[in-house]
Amino acid sequence: MEFSQILGFLKILGESMKLVLKNGKSIASITTLSLLLSSSLFLLFGYCYQTAMTYITDSIMNSNINIPQIIICFTIIFSVELCFMFGIIAIAHASRMATILATATSYFDTKTSLQDLFSMVRTKWRSPFTFNIFHRGSSSAYSCRHRMMHFLCIVAVSVAISLVMFNPNPITITIISVVWVSLLVFQLYASVVWVLAGIIPVVEDGCEAAEAMEKAEKLVQGQRLHGFMLNLLLNVIGLIILFSLWMIVDDKGSLNLVVYGLFFLNYCSLTGIFVSVVYTVYYFQCKEYHGEKLQALPGNFHYTTVYNDIP
Repeated sequence: MEFSQILGFLKILGESMKLVLKNGKSIASITTLSLLLSSSLFLLFGYCYQTAMTYITDSIMNSNINIPQIIICFTIIFSVELCFMFGIIAIAHASRMATILATATSYFDTKTSLQDLFSMVRTKWRSPFTFNIFHRGSSSAYSCRHRMMHFLCIVAVSVAISLVMFNPNPITITIISVVWVSLLVFQLYASVVWVLAGIIPVVEDGCEAAEAMEKAEKLVQGQRLHGFMLNLLLNVIGLIILFSLWMIVDDKGSLNLVVYGLFFLNYCSLTGIFVSVVYTVYYFQCKEYHGEKLQALPGNFHYTTVYNDIP
């Protein structure tokens, strides 16, 4: 493989940046809406949680509450936590789908409003959501092979940790470091199919979870190295930015939980939106590599696959 081909993933990043600028208004609107909704939900959850915990603590200290009432209070708190988690997942899922669709429409020179994007999200949300929550790794050929590798990696990590715990020395520490890096590299390599399969149900109509996984396995053939390098680079850059911002935020005293929570939540939202753009571009590159393209059907935003004639 030529050196220029190895660095082909940089072309994907460059194209992603161009599309972000091209769809600046749509991406900015999606980002702003996502940050506002998730931050508001987090602050509301924090207020409700703190109020409930203060009430329970004061009541226990003053002996004004019995065991059944405590159980009811904690049940309510648990329900609020579940609602918060579901809300954050729903916001992240909707913003991710809107970003993917906004990026995809750029390939058809189709102008879409924010209202159109969220209308498509409302129409298409079920299949991508089902895939992301329940069906990752659902392809039998793929999952059996890689689940076995995951199992072996977990066993190797367990053995390495045991060695360090019972006999900590430079050799055992080196062993666990090598095993950890190997596991991380394998995870980044294997997840190329997963992230691509998460794009397919959003862009292609009528594509269910199992079919998306099978299509992703075929699409990554010949392009897996680019996907792996994208995974590696995005994770490294993400960690560098995260630790840098973490040092800037520093300790905020009694407000640290709120500050850190908002910081981490907004960081994940911004990262997720950009990563969605990158992998949508990667999806179209894989399509092009295999001589396929998507064609917009007239009058709507449904897409169909067209195969190019390759001599």
